[in-house]
Amino acid sequence: LEVIQEHSPNNPFKSSKLRNQIITQILVDTGVRVGAVLKLKVSDLVDDWDNPRFLLTRTPDDPTDTRRLPAANKTKALSVSIPHDLMKLIKLYIETVRKSTPNSHEHDFLFISEKGRTIGKPMSYNAIYKVIKTIGGCVGIALHPHLLRHKWNEIFENKAKAKGFSPDKIEDLRKYAMGWVEDSKMASVYNEFQLAVTVAEISSKNQSQSVPNLRDSK
Repeated sequence: LEVIQEHSPNNPFKSSKLRNQIITQILVDTGVRVGAVLKLKVSDLVDDWDNPRFLLTRTPDDPTDTRRLPAANKTKALSVSIPHDLMKLIKLYIETVRKSTPNSHEHDFLFISEKGRTIGKPMSYNAIYKVIKTIGGCVGIALHPHLLRHKWNEIFENKAKAKGFSPDKIEDLRKYAMGWVEDSKMASVYNEFQLAVTVAEISSKNQSQSVPNLRDSK
């Protein structure tokens, strides 16, 4: 209850803080592109089989996307597993901030603008870049979203090696996670569900610590 009150939409700063925390954690924990985050819809969230996840879709020319620069997912469609705690935060955001913000009922996009003339409308590219830049400023880093994607790749490879995966298997898992290829060689060994779970197991645990550690990439 205290968490819900803290992030109540009656306090715009706190509600934006919750949204920004979720966006940053998605970028850090999954390595997806900004366009995929902006394109994410409430209906893309899946929380079953003890495997919370979201679906990255490819729907060019989406008639429901009214942004001046529509969101685009440049990679293949795939399922992205996320931590249980992150799914809980997303649900909290939907039920508190998003649900009670004007105009948000007009579309299904998850992340919305919370003030100004675009209140309740899908969040823009400029807005998300500003969020990441501001967070970087707080920790003394010239931060941008693609740097988070690069760092995810670096951490993923190190952790996969520590788990004993072969170089070929690591590369194939990474290609799947990044959505770089339509057909993974691993498909002959794992189905897509198992691929998603394996990627999640490798990229979990310490992923959220990567923002401060980005100084190592400078």
